[in-house]
Amino acid sequence: FLLFHYFFTTLYPIPRIEYPSKIYVKAAVDVITEKYMNKIKIDDIADFIGISRSHLTGSFKKEMGVSPQEYLINFRLEKAASLLRSSKEQINIIAYQCGYEDSLSFSKAFKQKFGMSPKSFRNLEVELETNDAKFGHEASKL
Repeated sequence: FLLFHYFFTTLYPIPRIEYPSKIYVKAAVDVITEKYMNKIKIDDIADFIGISRSHLTGSFKKEMGVSPQEYLINFRLEKAASLLRSSKEQINIIAYQCGYEDSLSFSKAFKQKFGMSPKSFRNLEVELETNDAKFGHEASKL
């Protein structure tokens, strides 16, 4: 049987299909969009898609200009910023909802991206909304 298998696979190799990198990136983005709130690793995404981590990273950098890890972090932080704007949920709950297991690492990543803590971001957003409402009302009198 082994001899048959060797000759068969040597004489008639199964062609490996190479898909364009856009297909891999789209699949990875779909996984991230659906699973960002879970503890996911880039290795898990690559395994799910059926390619190596290095192939996924190369495809991502080619198509998106960032690594899949950077994309995942930015995706999570953008979701967090949206939740900070739209909800009154506690910051540690928002961190957890966006895939961060501890609020300290979340706050550090958030500050690195937005230049301020999540609390300051939320306070600034509330202040901007208050000013918009105040000045919008006064402007309508003119």
